[in-house]
Amino acid sequence: MTQGVRTKFDESFFDVIGPSQAWVLGLLASDGCIRGDRHIHFSQSGPEGLKIVEEVARLLNYHAEISHNKTVCQVQHRLWFTSRHVVERLSDFNIVPQKSLVYRFPDNLSTNLVGSFAAGYTDGDGCVGVYNYGNVFTLMMSVVGTEQFVTQLTERTPCPKRPRKLRAENCWELRWYGKKQSLLESGCGVNHLYFQVESFVYFVIGLMVDDQ
Repeated sequence: MTQGVRTKFDESFFDVIGPSQAWVLGLLASDGCIRGDRHIHFSQSGPEGLKIVEEVARLLNYHAEISHNKTVCQVQHRLWFTSRHVVERLSDFNIVPQKSLVYRFPDNLSTNLVGSFAAGYTDGDGCVGVYNYGNVFTLMMSVVGTEQFVTQLTERTPCPKRPRKLRAENCWELRWYGKKQSLLESGCGVNHLYFQVESFVYFVIGLMVDDQ
């Protein structure tokens, strides 16, 4: 699909923000790209990434084929869509062109939607895993972003953590640790980490979400 093709999708999707919209906003905040005043694309890699892209396409009622591009390591799966209205709406949540080094947590996001947004952001630019440290299985979730974003994110959680600086410019990381059993009790299978990360975010970070 070329950038000049207008793809049919639900341009009103972000007009009212609920849990599904907040999840997609988190994905676009971490892994979305805005070009100019109307072009948006979102991509993920690998089989788990394809599941995420397919779910976003379903939610957006996206009427076009998902593009698949083979890279050195994995296949990249991408959605392209064009809408001035959506680009303007995304800007309300600080999702703008060239946001990577300046992104800030959206102040206008309702408290009850922080969990869904954080889950989407983690699906896009985070990591969840179970690691063996001296025969002790430890659950770890990490999120990377700008210093402003990760500071504002951790301030909104019941268990704030101190961000640590990474080597890349204005790139900081938050880490939360827990027991392996926490992941199992939260309903996430060890082999099904990324797409089901939302319940882990709720369980480990303690974000209580009201979908009403």
